[in-house]
Amino acid sequence: MFMFDTPLHIAGSILAIIGACLSITMHIFNIRKKILITKLAKDFVGIAQYACMFAWTGMALTIVGAIREIIFILKEKYKFAQHVAWLFVFLFLSAVVAPILSWQGYISIIPSVGSVLLILGLYSKKTHVIKLFYLGGTILWFIYDFINENYMQAIFIAIEIIFLIISLIILLVKHIKNNKQKMA
Repeated sequence: MFMFDTPLHIAGSILAIIGACLSITMHIFNIRKKILITKLAKDFVGIAQYACMFAWTGMALTIVGAIREIIFILKEKYKFAQHVAWLFVFLFLSAVVAPILSWQGYISIIPSVGSVLLILGLYSKKTHVIKLFYLGGTILWFIYDFINENYMQAIFIAIEIIFLIISLIILLVKHIKNNKQKMA
């Protein structure tokens, strides 16, 4: 199946472009709340995109991701969202429920593990932890999209991985500079 063989695939590819722009924007930020809000916007686009591509596991996990981002955003303000049980709820939904409900064979395991890494990263308050776990999860989503012939999304995820690595290098350089200034 070629990526532009139906109107839905064309729509999915256009949505992949929008999602890629949001991903690149997300990795520019070093503030957790801005990362989460941008990720939430990306999730809404991703839900529609995976539906267009008939990638049901990806869509199910992205729905869980959108709910996760909402809870993690509210975590800073509301006590109910601060409970560690949310972490385990999202891990369970991503690792067990979503793949079972949308089973497409063993391929369903790939984005599930990717989502688990994203959850662990986004739960953290430390930007470098968020980005490191996000890198691992993003690589697995790249593999899933490539296997699902969602090539436009795979291309944009590859670009996202490059931006993510650059943002991690920038964080590392800033950290080294700050340590040198403290020692001086």
